Amino acid sequence: MDGNPPSPVEGTNALAGNKAGERDQLWRTLGVHRPLASFWFNYVIFLVIAIPALLMYTWILPNYILPFPDAMGFQMLTVNYFGLFFSIMDVATGPACERFASQYAEINPRKALRYIQFFVYFQMFTGLLQVTIVAIFCLFYLVNTNLNYAMWFFMIYSTVQFPGMLGAFNSSLKGFQRYDRANVVDIVQGVLFENITSISFILVGRYFGSINPILGEMMGATIGFIIGKYIDDFFALALAGHYLSKILKPYGIKLREVMIPGFTRVEARECLVYGFKLVGATLISALTDYLTLIMMITWMPNYVFIMGLIDLARTIANLVNLRYDYSAILSESYNNGKKKLAQYAVTHYLQNWMYLASFLTVQIAIMIPPVFSHLGGNFAATASIIPLYVIPRLLVTPAVIGAEFLQAFDRPEYRTYGIITEKVVKMVTVFLFLSPWGLTALPVLGETALLPLYVVHDIPAYIAITAVEFYLVHKKCVRIKINVWQMFGATAISLLAVIPVNLVMVQIFNATWAAYPSIVAVVPLIALFLFAMLFFLPMLMFFVYGLVGGFDSRGIQHFANAVVLCGPSKFIVNIFCKCAAAGFNRSPLKDRFKTPWEEADKEASELMALISANSTKEKYQKKTG
Repeated sequence: MDGNPPSPVEGTNALAGNKAGERDQLWRTLGVHRPLASFWFNYVIFLVIAIPALLMYTWILPNYILPFPDAMGFQMLTVNYFGLFFSIMDVATGPACERFASQYAEINPRKALRYIQFFVYFQMFTGLLQVTIVAIFCLFYLVNTNLNYAMWFFMIYSTVQFPGMLGAFNSSLKGFQRYDRANVVDIVQGVLFENITSISFILVGRYFGSINPILGEMMGATIGFIIGKYIDDFFALALAGHYLSKILKPYGIKLREVMIPGFTRVEARECLVYGFKLVGATLISALTDYLTLIMMITWMPNYVFIMGLIDLARTIANLVNLRYDYSAILSESYNNGKKKLAQYAVTHYLQNWMYLASFLTVQIAIMIPPVFSHLGGNFAATASIIPLYVIPRLLVTPAVIGAEFLQAFDRPEYRTYGIITEKVVKMVTVFLFLSPWGLTALPVLGETALLPLYVVHDIPAYIAITAVEFYLVHKKCVRIKINVWQMFGATAISLLAVIPVNLVMVQIFNATWAAYPSIVAVVPLIALFLFAMLFFLPMLMFFVYGLVGGFDSRGIQHFANAVVLCGPSKFIVNIFCKCAAAGFNRSPLKDRFKTPWEEADKEASELMALISANSTKEKYQKKTG
């Protein structure tokens, strides 16, 4: 290729890719292997933290650190109460920055930098206004209402809006499609920084609350919880900035330039116009969420306590929301006229999300509740919520994916139609499911059904918004072509292979607890089962998925290229890839249900040539002054 990065077609038979520089070449090569690698890069970290994380959320946190469901409920109330105001003030500049930075990151890095600069300064300025307005609201209005107990929660939480750009560096990493570095930041923040700051400030808050009866231990814990959720962002900013400086260096850009306002009216206008296209959907979403919150507070007894239980269930169930980040490749391809590549990326995204999310849904719904029921203390009731909660958590992801498509394809205004649909449906279902005049009025249900009805009330709304968003993408952007067999048929069969193993594991766990009801007895069993869930069962699933035609030959090649980019997870993901390839090679359905890739590969090569030409031109201009 004369020194240029290899085309997406070349060098794809790379299961063992150990050549010097191959990894960097593949990061620079356009293709769906990059977003694939963005997920799998973290996998070895999941394996390492799975046991302590499960024990943390099912045993240590609810029994020793935060044994107050109400504290979690207060934190949720605080976050939701000001969602409307914060959304209006942000004017959706975050999605605008990511959309334009992704388009120009590789073609014109300095122009991409100017969008990031605008985002940083816009967030800082509006953040100061938000903190000031919230303080005035609390001190002069809220203090005279029945929510006066929460005013300090609200004022402390408002500080998250300044400087308001703490995620800018990590978003920039994703804009440059360096998911390896962005994922390290996400994992280190979520596993290390957030847990350390949250636990530390909760314990400090509980201590000061215990020695100050006016405050109380639970209120102190809530304040500490809110502060801890904010402080970790500064550590993540420093780590992301370190990585971003290394990525900007080859372009002759220093990290400090991100903080120096060099943007022009052009970038500001484009971001604001794009943001105002989104603000309608954002405003409608936040307004209806606020009205829904008021209805829930009015109609649900012990709302804060119930929200505490549900928040912990949400933390666990949200694991099914793990998904790939295709936004950059979709924006880069579509907005540079490569619609066949964008279409292929859409199909590939949906297929890979389906088997990943379905596998995680099955694992969480079957394996986690027994652990919670025995170890959860005051949160033991969460065990009955999780199997239900994974369903709406699974269904919310297609709606998020549809929004990503519309934003990446520069059609943010169309999100408004989806949001209106979702929120109208949601308000109707909240009334039907939760009000005294709805389903709870039926003798067969009654108020005892209030909790499960709350857990599933979002499902009709998620289905409605997904239908609208995907219809608009299909009609206005690119035709959505779903490979029905790969996405649904092969996924279902591969899940049927792992479910019996899960059920046997649950029986063993319950029998062990019945005989030896002690944390000491079950921790080794939990460790063994988690290792099986995250290592052996995926091997089985990938083999069966390949055997029944879930992968085509090009999909196996993409998976193989992603392996090269998986960093610390490479040896594990390589095994998964080999299992998929082994099933594929033995499949009687080999390439019978393939997703056509030829036109997409051609457009990817054309776009790579454009990127290479622009890079050469920029180097020449820099050299000649």
